[in-house]
Formats: sequence, C-alpha cells, structure tokens
Amino acid sequence: MTLNACAAVDARSSTADPSEDTAATTTRYEFEFDCPPSRKFRIAGTTQWVDDHGYRSQVSEVRIGAKPLARRWIDEINRRIPAEAYQERPWLTCSGGGASIELRFVDRNDGSIARSPRLKFIVHREGTVEFLD
Repeated sequence: MTLNACAAVDARSSTADPSEDTAATTTRYEFEFDCPPSRKFRIAGTTQWVDDHGYRSQVSEVRIGAKPLARRWIDEINRRIPAEAYQERPWLTCSGGGASIELRFVDRNDGSIARSPRLKFIVHREGTVEFLD
C-alpha cells in the first residue's frame, strides 16, 4: 500500500474556546494499493466536520489502474455511507483482477473502530461493483 496524500484543511484548535466560532475540519485522503501483477487501485475521498451531530464522509474517486469507476457506482457507495460517520482509512484485499474493499467508521463514543456499520463491496476488473451488505 502506498499512501499518496492525506491532508487536513482548516483544522480546529484543540484548545479553542467553546463559545468561539471555529472553522470546519475537512480531511482529504488518497490511498493507492498495488495488486500484483499489474493492477493498482486508488481510492480518494473526504471526511468533513458538519456540525455538533457529526461528520460527513464521502468517496470521491475509485480507480482500477488508469480507469475511474463510473460515477453511478461512486454515488451508490456514498449513499450507503452512514450519516454522521467519520471514516477510518479504507481496507483493500486483492482478489484476482479485482479487489474487495471495506470502509470502516470510528465509534464517536470511545474513538475506536466500530464493529458496525461497515461498508463492504467488491470492485470487479471490468469496473462493476458488488455490495456485500
């Protein structure tokens, strides 16, 4: 796995006065996974602090090599991400010419990785997606 970029933008101060108006926090991420012999999978997205109710996580791109996954699949992945979820890094397992991907979310009560909900899907080499939930 190669981590290409991960950046926080407009980060809130950890010592900010609660009465102070603080800016939203947005984390952008890109992960690239090598699946031998020749495929690379790239996943990019954002997690943004929305309000006191939590975060909004979205996947912005999935690529199989140089070919992006069709927008309809990205929209369906995002539709299945729980509201107010804070996404942990994506997990990928190479499988033939495709990959099994799991999106995990942080439990806001204790900061651990939640057992559920999790979003699992397979990206097939021809660019289709099979959801496992």
